Amino acid sequence: MDAPSFLRYMDDIIVLSPSRWKLRKAIKTVNQHFDKLKLKQHPDKTTIGRIKKGFDFLGYQFGKEKITVSKRTLHSLLGKHIRRLMQHAFNIKG
Repeated sequence: MDAPSFLRYMDDIIVLSPSRWKLRKAIKTVNQHFDKLKLKQHPDKTTIGRIKKGFDFLGYQFGKEKITVSKRTLHSLLGKHIRRLMQHAFNIKG
């Protein structure tokens, strides 16, 4: 991979690059396009890191050797199931 790669699904985007310099240049280009469209990045969802350390994208954790469901997604699903169980057990509406 010589040039940065862009992956997008709905409003999520990921930029992969072989070097930090090329990545920063690609992010600058993405930000310029965002500015033209009056779009903003969510500061809590914007990270720069090494691929080998893994990253979350679309509810999955992409690691060096495997892809798993992210902890955040598991926590969210578990919370929903616990609420449903409690509603059913105590006949709670809502």
